Amino acid sequence: MSFTPLQTPFFPLKKAFEETPEMFTLPSVLPHDIAALKTLLVAQKNAHLAVVQAMHQEAQAIRCEAHDYVIRMLEQAVLARQRMFGASSEQPLHNLMRDILLDGALIHMDERVVQVLKEPNRAPTSNSYMWVQTGGPPDKPVVLYDYDASRSAKVPTRLLEGFEGYLMTDGYDGYNAIAGTVGIERLACWAHVRRRFVEAVRVQPKSKRGRADEAVSLIGKLYVSGWATQIDGSGALMARSRR
Repeated sequence: MSFTPLQTPFFPLKKAFEETPEMFTLPSVLPHDIAALKTLLVAQKNAHLAVVQAMHQEAQAIRCEAHDYVIRMLEQAVLARQRMFGASSEQPLHNLMRDILLDGALIHMDERVVQVLKEPNRAPTSNSYMWVQTGGPPDKPVVLYDYDASRSAKVPTRLLEGFEGYLMTDGYDGYNAIAGTVGIERLACWAHVRRRFVEAVRVQPKSKRGRADEAVSLIGKLYVSGWATQIDGSGALMARSRR
């Protein structure tokens, strides 16, 4: 059996690559190419150092923030523990402040959600409430915080027992019961009322001025006049209203 030259397995490599294009040959490295390569390597090194420095600074910032956060948590824990141990000794002062609060002509009241981590028979994610009351005469302003696990109407009824005057709250239904008590007149919070009109202004056409705009303007005049802050703590506001 005979083979043709092209079929021979041991065909010389020189013959096979006689017509190899010149583009496959490696060019020689010139001096200016070496300089460019050095410049590129220096630039890459500087970029790497800049990235490492930025990462180091970010890590330092994170450590500082974590340290500050831990310190704040410790301070709050220490303060809370001090309040817990000192609550019983401060109860007479709390009672005196409540007497001054209830003797005033106007009380602002609101409730805010809080969560207690280790409250008996309750999950740490359960919502509890801090009831805030402020009022009293101008020369003796009082702010009281009362904790309760409930947001029911029984809480403001208990806290404001014996009060006669004006009670300013938001629109929460939990204040309806105390507002219906004889001697108490409930006031609407203008900030909450204004919020609804502002929402109405946002959805109306920009080129149109409606009643919502007029309401926002009128409420603004109330803020300027400051008539709602003219309370002397002796029931004069209620007397002026009756006249």
